Amino acid sequence: MSFLWLIPLTVAVDQASKLIVRYSMSLYQSDPVLGDFFRLTYIHNAGAAFSLNLGSPVLHTVVSIIALGALVYLYRTLTEDERLLRFALCLVLGGAVGNIIDRFYLGAVVDFFDFGFDDLLRRFFCYGRRNPPCLRLLAPRRTGTR
Repeated sequence: MSFLWLIPLTVAVDQASKLIVRYSMSLYQSDPVLGDFFRLTYIHNAGAAFSLNLGSPVLHTVVSIIALGALVYLYRTLTEDERLLRFALCLVLGGAVGNIIDRFYLGAVVDFFDFGFDDLLRRFFCYGRRNPPCLRLLAPRRTGTR
């Protein structure tokens, strides 16, 4: 069963929701939905995931397009039996296309979901990136002798 129809549907929902946010909220406006745990916060993310900055906006766009190609390749390698993975990957592909559209049109991605634990995750990620030895704690332990 093909889920490819989900990609344009996801792009349409992605772009429509971002358009609603852009015209109904001010940039940096933050409204609580579930207290501080979940808020709608309108920002333009010129960086990558977790707002990491890779350099110029052109580089971010190029990396996004390469990642999109990798996702398409991954989708093509899935068997028909891997329905759940195909379904999920089509949703991810639609979101990736929506973000690339934002980068071309605005130079940044419109973000508005703000979870309370996001800052904690960003701190862990940045700490691990700056301190590679701490990543050894997450690596599987080797058993046996050399």
